[in-house]
Amino acid sequence: LQPNVGLRLQILRQSQGHLVDGAVALFYRRERYSYDEGLVQGVVSFGHTFGRLAGFVNLAYGQDPEGDDRDGELRLALLYTAGEHFILGVDSRLRLDLWSSDARRMARNESSRDLVAGPVFGVTVGGWALLAQTGLSQVRTAETHTGFLAMGGAATVF
Repeated sequence: LQPNVGLRLQILRQSQGHLVDGAVALFYRRERYSYDEGLVQGVVSFGHTFGRLAGFVNLAYGQDPEGDDRDGELRLALLYTAGEHFILGVDSRLRLDLWSSDARRMARNESSRDLVAGPVFGVTVGGWALLAQTGLSQVRTAETHTGFLAMGGAATVF
């Protein structure tokens, strides 16, 4: 179990006449850099709704407290609300190593790039959301490995 805490501030609202919904966030994460002190990540998020269709863009930059591990992330999604309980769409995430100079990271042969992209499906049941995604997964270390992705999950709010 690794901590992931943050603060998010919505600064633009489509419902208040802005062209997009927009937010900024700052997080402290440990899941990718659990062997070090973690990662401080800044995120800028934008979304726009066109009736039942919604598009989302997230841009993130993260750096460890030492300053020798840095990564960037781009997330794109296009989701369609297909009824009261169903969402269909396409979701993607590209994460890149950005000028990291930590010799320990290179010795561990960690990825310099990873990509996940493909169709996504979600359904709400009571206070729960069930999610599934398939598609392409690609990881670049010393070599590039590409394969099929299938994952699922469940979420709720307490």
